[in-house]
Amino acid sequence: MDNKITSDKILFNRQVNYIIIQKLWKYLERKYPGFNNGETLYDRLDITANMYSRILTANTYQRVDLDKKWKVQNSKLKRIGLSEEIMTGREMIIIDDITEDDWVSYIRYRYDKDIDGNDEYIRKSDMAYFNRKIASLFDTLVEDKKAEKDISKLYYFLKNNVSVNEYIPDREMNELRNALLQIKIEHIKDCETKIRQEVKELLVKRLHEVTIIMEYIELK
Repeated sequence: MDNKITSDKILFNRQVNYIIIQKLWKYLERKYPGFNNGETLYDRLDITANMYSRILTANTYQRVDLDKKWKVQNSKLKRIGLSEEIMTGREMIIIDDITEDDWVSYIRYRYDKDIDGNDEYIRKSDMAYFNRKIASLFDTLVEDKKAEKDISKLYYFLKNNVSVNEYIPDREMNELRNALLQIKIEHIKDCETKIRQEVKELLVKRLHEVTIIMEYIELK
């Protein structure tokens, strides 16, 4: 973790990012009823409702360890297609026309229980305006497999339950390479004989295929 980023800033970034995720999910539920086939946002991200609430309120007493959740093998957080920095709070999702000050104000009105009663009308008015503004910005989002902006990548994932990264041609090969790099001699030695034999046969077959392809490319 970047030590230059304060804990408060990380908590704030997490609030913003996961509020955006929640709002976009609810937006899609309204626009495309049944799009999620009964799946909840908490199921999609493997984060309980209680944990999600603690992220949104920047709870420091029972702080959710998103770094740990990210590092879990096959973590659902990684499926979204956003960076580790975004999903753990070291960076904030940027949405055009919504400033950091806008988020500070919105979060204060949403979670600060000590706002003076005289400000209640302003609080409701400002929150309603903010919600209309972000909904109108969501209206501009389209499904794009080549999306580069984080908010567009998020839209594609939540709408389709698949990351834009799934369409990167090298993804499977990168995953295979990374998996092979993690295998140690002890793993090969200590696993079941049947599994070891199956892996050997698969590797021999794939090596043969890769060799043929590489030789063909060199001849072109």
